[in-house]
Order: sequence, then C-alpha cells, then structure tokens
Amino acid sequence: MTDEAAIGDLTAGGATNPEAQHEAASLIRTIQIRLNALSPQIARRQRTQVNRVRNFWKQAQEALNSGDVEGATTLATKAKLLLDDLDRLAGE
Repeated sequence: MTDEAAIGDLTAGGATNPEAQHEAASLIRTIQIRLNALSPQIARRQRTQVNRVRNFWKQAQEALNSGDVEGATTLATKAKLLLDDLDRLAGE
C-alpha cells in the first residue's frame, strides 16, 4: 500500500462538494421565497430585522457565487434564523 492510498485523497478543506453546493443554493432560494412572502405590515414594523436578513441573504449569494460554500451556508443560516424570529413575532 502506498502512502497516498493510506491517507486517501487530499482536499482543500471546507464544504466544496456538489451536494453541499446544492444544499446552500436551496437554503438561499428558500430564504428569498420567505422574504418575498413577508407581509408589508411585518416588513414595515420589523424593517431593521428584515434589512439584516436581506444583507445576510445577499452575502450568502455572493459567497456561493465566489465558491465559498461553507461561508454561504453560514450566512444563509443566519438569515434563516432571523426569518424564523420574524415568523415567531408575526404569530404573536
């Protein structure tokens, strides 16, 4: 057994596989759909929170477009959590 076979293929690290890219893109699309579905009243009352979500969403898209799948997933997750808070506030 060669040394290469013993350690396997080396990668640059991070989530760069196609499945991770698909998951990140799917999360980003879901956030966009949820943002577009926000009622105008919630968008007005929670303008600061909505702007934060939009900023994370935009940064996630940019990260994915530049090949930073891990960064895109992290930013999209932040946007999702803020959207979850907005949904919770809307239900109160």
